[in-house]
Amino acid sequence: MSAALHDITWQRLQQFRQRRHRLLISRGCSAVLTVFVATLLLAVAVDALVTTSPLRWLCSALIYAATGAVWYYTCWRPLRQREPWEAEAIRIERVEPNLRERLLPAVELSAVAQTAQPGPDCLANYPGGFDSEAFRNHLQQQVAQAVAHLDVTRLLPW
Repeated sequence: MSAALHDITWQRLQQFRQRRHRLLISRGCSAVLTVFVATLLLAVAVDALVTTSPLRWLCSALIYAATGAVWYYTCWRPLRQREPWEAEAIRIERVEPNLRERLLPAVELSAVAQTAQPGPDCLANYPGGFDSEAFRNHLQQQVAQAVAHLDVTRLLPW
């Protein structure tokens, strides 16, 4: 369709999602490693003070339980959830003031353009009836020009 999301805009959204995904993975791995080392140091301290075997087993179980819980909440759960492209557009708009209230409508209108069923009662079905193909194309071109020079690494620094 001619009012679909422009290729440049689509590429920048994908780059933003991939960079965010990599940063989530690195944050999760560092959190898991930190918790693992901290609980291991705690277990070593307990092991030096207490020599009973059940307490050592309990410390070992707590190390693995804490590491597993942190892994689940910082790595597995956030990365399993696939958010819609609109959420990525909102995140980009938050950090890039030039795209505020322009990128999200472009993404939403491209989704409408792909799902809209033209027909005689098209004016009754919002949002397909209150805009035009020319308006959508113009918006997509404006957003593509604004997004073309967008540096994703600047938006999501390490």
